[in-house]
Amino acid sequence: MRFWAPSETMHFYRTFRAIWRLWLGAPLYMYCCIMPALAQEQGPRPTAQENVAEDEEYRLGPGDVIEVAVWQQPDLSRFCTITDEGKIFLPPLMEIPVAGMTTRELGAHITAALGKQYLKDPRVFVSIKEYHSHEVLLLGHVPRPGLFKLKGRTKLLSLLSDAGGVSMDQVGGQIVIVRAQPEEKSKEKAEHIVVDLKALLVEGDLRHNIEIKAGDRIFIPGRAQNAIYILGEVQNPGNYPFQVGLKVFEAIMMAGGPTQDASTSRVRILRGEDQETIRVNLSHFIKRGKMDENIPLEPGDFIIVPTGIF
Repeated sequence: MRFWAPSETMHFYRTFRAIWRLWLGAPLYMYCCIMPALAQEQGPRPTAQENVAEDEEYRLGPGDVIEVAVWQQPDLSRFCTITDEGKIFLPPLMEIPVAGMTTRELGAHITAALGKQYLKDPRVFVSIKEYHSHEVLLLGHVPRPGLFKLKGRTKLLSLLSDAGGVSMDQVGGQIVIVRAQPEEKSKEKAEHIVVDLKALLVEGDLRHNIEIKAGDRIFIPGRAQNAIYILGEVQNPGNYPFQVGLKVFEAIMMAGGPTQDASTSRVRILRGEDQETIRVNLSHFIKRGKMDENIPLEPGDFIIVPTGIF
């Protein structure tokens, strides 16, 4: 029986140790040394602001909850709820007006403010955690009607999908969108947009897939012949049961009556699949008793009470 000489034993040990280091050490070296170096060269991971393109176009407003993250400054990072005045409280900068800004704009603003007085080369990332300020009201023949929060640019088809979709067998041919004017045009009348639902859903004409704006009220009528739809400046817009002999003034009163901003002299009735427009001056009926202005309604009519111009 041959025994290994000490020199041979040492040679075997060194060879085994080299192979062991190569097999186990290379992955450890990659994990512990090379990967951190690559990560450092690449900079911080993309934030929610960079990954969610919707955030970059969304304009912040009261009620929205945002996260302000200051790189390597946990004491300055926090969640903020935008106040009714459109501000957030962010020490050490205290109150910051943010309403109307995008997350990118707000991040740049906070970065500049911190860099001017408190930090050297700060990195600030802003992301939206809860959307509350941009809402639309969807009523009518969808599985889930109600208030919906917009999370950026939203098209009509996307909103209908969120509401559970629509069936052409159950809805009428049009959608009516009542769009309020921006604050700088608040004295102008609200815009009433009629969308050809058949052209959009059946024919695939995407020109009708319009962008939805904050504050829109969207009404989707059904094919049922026992309903009317009262929209615009009334206390309780929506659909109401049709009754034989019902007239336009009585229908508006069923909806709670006109609001203070209503223009009763420019009421419109949209009738039939072709959306024939019938103009009604209810002021003449209310103030002068002109009975011919109180027009009888038909099933499926849309009554639109516009905003007055002051």
